Amino acid sequence: MASLFTPRAIAYRIKMGFPHEKVLISVGVQRMVDTRAAGVMFTLNPLNGDPSKVVIEGNWGLGETVVGGLCNPDKFIVDKVTSEIKKEISLKTTECIFDPKRNEVVHVDIPPDRREIQCIEDQEALELARFAKKVEAYYGCPQDIEWAIDKGKPFPFNIFMVQTRPETVWSQKKKEPVLGKKTAYELLMEKALSPVKIGT
Repeated sequence: MASLFTPRAIAYRIKMGFPHEKVLISVGVQRMVDTRAAGVMFTLNPLNGDPSKVVIEGNWGLGETVVGGLCNPDKFIVDKVTSEIKKEISLKTTECIFDPKRNEVVHVDIPPDRREIQCIEDQEALELARFAKKVEAYYGCPQDIEWAIDKGKPFPFNIFMVQTRPETVWSQKKKEPVLGKKTAYELLMEKALSPVKIGT
């Protein structure tokens, strides 16, 4: 509850013009997902802004290693229309898990037999992409989503969206035409005004 009055929170309210006495805070308590794998996904390609792709990054265990940049995650690029999946499976050495003996979250070495195999199945990647499209449609803009896959539940009930926020890099850029930086009108006029050969 004290986080309502941290310097960062106070500065944000001043910047955004929110009156301090009108802002409330609540604490949500959720059951933790017993994760087999977790990570982040974007409803566009964060490297080039391509809105036709969902990019999923994941690792074994909790998503902290992916979000915090503590691992080289597996990457799945799913085409929103064709559902084609392109995969880059990485060497993953560290996972973040809950240790019931110590009653805390710890970082541990991933056993060698799991280090170079994909952390999620193809059907899970497709289901994550389906969720990503629904979340993006609901909020009306590209999203940066955190997800988790529960190891004790059957597919597709094992997939959880745990957080979403608007994607902030490409959504801030000026919108430009997709085809060679020309509008549809410019392309049409260019074609219409090009010389035509008439056979003799």
